[in-house]
Amino acid sequence: DDGADAPALDALRAQLSRQYGFLFDVDEEQDHEDYEGSVPQALALLNGPLIQRAATRAAAVVLARNEGDGRAVELLYLRILGRYPTPSEARTSVAAINSGGRRGRGAAYEDLAWALFNSSEFVFN
Repeated sequence: DDGADAPALDALRAQLSRQYGFLFDVDEEQDHEDYEGSVPQALALLNGPLIQRAATRAAAVVLARNEGDGRAVELLYLRILGRYPTPSEARTSVAAINSGGRRGRGAAYEDLAWALFNSSEFVFN
């Protein structure tokens, strides 16, 4: 539940919307056959502080629910992509989280969130 942190979460969402609106604003009247991303867009997705904060927040929210890895993966997919993971995606994601290594489970969930934020599905939707 995000109740206690609602103002901070709302501010993060507003900032994300503004920055993505600026970075990914395209002229919809132009007809392009292929997506042509820019260097600033790629850098913002790959290592921008906004994506890092969003991934950290998404991971913290699903971990706080303490509902198990399968449900946590579902919640990340729902929060970021707006859909449930396929069975294959769920298996792969849970396996990756369980092999998180020395960095720990929180970092593994952050990595999964970061990967989802950097997916073409997120960028295009």
